[in-house]
This record gives sequence, C-alpha cells and structure tokens, in this order.
Amino acid sequence: MRTRRLPILAVALVVAATAAACGGGGDSEDATPSTTVAPTTTTVPAPTTTTTVEATTTTPAPVPTFPLTGLPIDDPARAARPVLAVKIDNNARARPQVGLNQADIVFEELVERASRYVAVFQSRDSDPVGPVRSARTSDLNILANLGSMPLFANSGGNRGTMGLVHRAALVDVGHESASSGFFYRERSRRAPHNLFVKTSDLYTAAVPESKPPEAFFDYRQPGEGPPPTAEAITGVALDFDSNRSAFRWNPTTSSWDRELDGTPHVDDKDVLVSPTNVITLFVDYGRSPADPGSPEARTVGEGEAWVFVGGQLVRGAWNRPSPADRYQLLDTAGQPIKLLPGTTWIALPRDGRAELLPPGQA
Repeated sequence: MRTRRLPILAVALVVAATAAACGGGGDSEDATPSTTVAPTTTTVPAPTTTTTVEATTTTPAPVPTFPLTGLPIDDPARAARPVLAVKIDNNARARPQVGLNQADIVFEELVERASRYVAVFQSRDSDPVGPVRSARTSDLNILANLGSMPLFANSGGNRGTMGLVHRAALVDVGHESASSGFFYRERSRRAPHNLFVKTSDLYTAAVPESKPPEAFFDYRQPGEGPPPTAEAITGVALDFDSNRSAFRWNPTTSSWDRELDGTPHVDDKDVLVSPTNVITLFVDYGRSPADPGSPEARTVGEGEAWVFVGGQLVRGAWNRPSPADRYQLLDTAGQPIKLLPGTTWIALPRDGRAELLPPGQA
C-alpha cells in the first residue's frame, strides 16, 4: 500500500523557501543590496514515497473429514454416502464376527440377557458383514440422529418391531425387505448365526432422500491435549448379563483392546477389535412397546458418561433432548469432551454395570 507523506513535503517546501531567501547574501534588512544579483536556482528534493508491506497471516483451510470418524476424506464418493447400520449377533456361535473393525461406530446394546451390536458404516465397507441378526426397538432411537434416511440391515424381527421399523425415517434393507436377495447363509456356521451380506450391495438400495450424517463427535485439534479433568486409566469392564467384556489401553497401537467373555475379541481375520475411542453411556432400560419381554434402551434424555480417549478417562454426562439430536458429552467442568479421530465404540450398559480398571491393573 502506498502512503503519501504530505507533512514531509510541506516541510521540504518551507526549507526550500528559506534557503532561497537566504541565498541573496544578507542576514539583515539593513544590508546593502548588490548591484548585480546572480540568479539563484533552488532544487527541491522529490518527495520520498514509502511503500508499507502489511504482514499477512494465512490460516490453512480445514481438511475435510468423515463425519463419523474425524479422519481425512480419502474417497469423496464415500463421504457423500448415507449411514448403513447392520445389526450383528453376539452369541458365542456367531463368533468371530465380520465387519466390527471396519465400522466407523459400534453400539453395544442389551437385548434379552445378552448384548448385540449395531455396526455403523459410512467411510468404509465390509464385504461381507455379519452374522446379521434381528432388529429391536432400541435400534430406532440409535439411528434417528445418523443422517437422513439411513439404511438398516437386519434379519427381521417380531411383527410389532418390524411395524415400527417400516414407519421409521429409514430404509429397511433387511432380510425380509426388497434387498433380501443380497443375503446368504454361510454353510460353515450354524443357523441362525450364519446370515451374511455385503455392505457394498446394500448401498445400491439407498434412496434419493438418503443423505450423509452431520459430524457426530467433537475432536481434538492437532497438538491439543486432554482436559484438566482427565485421569490415567487402564480400562473398563462391562456387564451385559450373560456377556462380559473389557477394554484395555494399548499404548503401542493407541487404541483400546477388547476382551469378550474372558478372551481377546478378534474378528474373522484374527485381528483384535481395538477402537480408538470408547464411550460408556449409562442408560435405563424399559420394556419394548413391541415386546414386553424385550428391553429397550432409553437413549433420549441424560445420564452419566465415561469417555475413554488417549489412555485416559474423562468423566462427565451425556445429554440428548430428542431422537434427532446427537449426544452432547460434557465433562465435570461443563466443557465438551473431545475424541481423537478414529473409530469409536459406544457401550450402553445399565447404571452400575461397569467397573473401572485402575492404572497398573492387569
């Protein structure tokens, strides 16, 4: 930017004028003038122009990330996809499961005295995934804040549950739907724990109204450390009646290694299930409106939350005013709890059904 130095020019002119006056020879009005006065030439310096270069600070544009993991987008087509949720079996005969390590988020919910999983896909595929099992009414609230018209894969359900599924704002791509031709039985396993499908096939059933979700969590920025309320921890043990599990911090992989019923929880490739983050939301369970004998997780409202991230525990609370809202996680100081980019496991135990593993506990 050019700055005009008007005051400097004015001073220069005054100095020049004074020099011209003094150039006649006398310092006093009484001085005798000379007969011949030589012409005096006064050179006025050209005004100095100063160019000021303003310092500019360039803030790099944020890197686009997947909405459910916070990881950089490596495939724009996948980033534009809706959520696909697959109900996965947790019976001993269903193990090893396929696809839990490829899911962006896994929810673990209580069914009839055991747990089952809702594996949520968006940034990656799992071909195949399973074993696929039946829907529960708890699933509907879990899916309600995961974008517009998410896809839901299941093996069916009782009449009341499927009636609610068909009326919900989602696309049923289950075994009893128009997508049934994509499913197959794996003969090396025993029914009903042998139903599988490919996520890439199910995505062909998305409708125009199916839209990707919004960002589901808050993430720490590069260089951002844990909050002052964080505490070192080994992990957590969870009780889902007949299923017991635990997560233990692995500093080598910077993730939480999962144990299931006393043994390492591995997938069909013998790869340990080990998410980047683990969230324990303590919830109440009521009776399902579709089946009084089936529990239904109350995931709308508020409750206690334990968030395990980066080898530490952040205690706090969860709040979700309506099914359409995402979970708000706040620490004991009332500040948002931030995760590390990566996969996340969300366990939904009942109050009092989780135990912390203190530092140093094997």
